[in-house]
Amino acid sequence: MNTNYSVRLEECDKITAIKIYREITRVGLKEAKDVIDNTPGIIFEDLSLLEANEIIKKFRAGCCDVTLVNDSTNSFDSEPGNIQYEGPDISKLEGKELLDILKKAKDTIATAEKLQVELEGIEKSLEEIKKKTKDIENKSGFITYLGTIISAVLGISMFKFIGLIVGTVAGWFVFAIIDSMVNGSKNAEKAQNYYNENYPPMENKKNETLNKAKRFFYSPEFTEAREVIPNDYFDSISAEYLVKVVENKRADSIKEALNLYEEYLYRSRMEEMQRQQVEASQEAAKAQQEIAKAAKEQVRTSKQIARNTRATTRAVRLNTFINLMKK
Repeated sequence: MNTNYSVRLEECDKITAIKIYREITRVGLKEAKDVIDNTPGIIFEDLSLLEANEIIKKFRAGCCDVTLVNDSTNSFDSEPGNIQYEGPDISKLEGKELLDILKKAKDTIATAEKLQVELEGIEKSLEEIKKKTKDIENKSGFITYLGTIISAVLGISMFKFIGLIVGTVAGWFVFAIIDSMVNGSKNAEKAQNYYNENYPPMENKKNETLNKAKRFFYSPEFTEAREVIPNDYFDSISAEYLVKVVENKRADSIKEALNLYEEYLYRSRMEEMQRQQVEASQEAAKAQQEIAKAAKEQVRTSKQIARNTRATTRAVRLNTFINLMKK
């Protein structure tokens, strides 16, 4: 029987995990607590696939996040690892030979990036499933909302605004407890059903993709790509540029291609700095225009005030003169 499987506990309520672990192993409280305290980590080893699946089923029934680990395929030290590059000396390749090997490396890098995106998407989906499970379990029902509304109406009718606040808070608290007592078990059952329907298939997809990725990273193609393109340039954008300059006969060796790419990166950085400087200058000029506009408006306002003051003074003087003439 193949006993290369382990069970890894990722996340779980500690009391629940200890209880399930003791039910499976029949060990004492202290021994179980010591194991669970060291999680996330492996909690069962050297299991058959059937044994591992039975344990996983029990932990998932308690809403625990557990994963199946296949020790024969998950170890980085096992086959197909430790592959050494046995191809030609990259530094001596030119022309079509160099172009062909660069194209292969570019395609390999694109595959690696695709696997990375796929795994990140699966991880995100797993987190969303766990979050939705908790949301379903903690969902407030009709009793909570209706009770809160009634409490708020009574509060505002008796004590106005303060009554509204107190009634809303107290109503939500009291009726949420009642709602939990009435519908808590139903919500828990719905949450468990949702978790069991969605999490295991997605986790299996994650394990399959991980194993696929690990086999790929130990493949001769990936080993060759790592040898062809240095770590600092190991991405699809850099690889695409290297292929382009060799294909257009602007470079005859990998060293020349890398030097051209460094020059391109330097020019790009300089252009970006210049663009930022131009934008900063434009912003400064715009600010100066705004200041000049504000100063001009202030001068215009001052002149208007001065004209109004002079007009008022003339009116006062004229009225004074008229009054003197009437006497």
